[in-house]
Amino acid sequence: MNGERSRTPLYQFFYSALKPFVPLLQRMLPNYIVTTEEIGRAMIKVARSGYPKKILESPDIGACARS
Repeated sequence: MNGERSRTPLYQFFYSALKPFVPLLQRMLPNYIVTTEEIGRAMIKVARSGYPKKILESPDIGACARS
């Protein structure tokens, strides 16, 4: 999001190739597709308030970011 680019060329290739499919994947798998903004919001919230689980998976990160 917002123009971020991977320094690893192979990752950037896959990000660029899959970019057209991201909106579709977000609709199909909303709990498993997490944006960099959601990760950041979740990190700040967990640092401030904590979280019941020690290991957060994609659905946990998304739920934490949206709450």
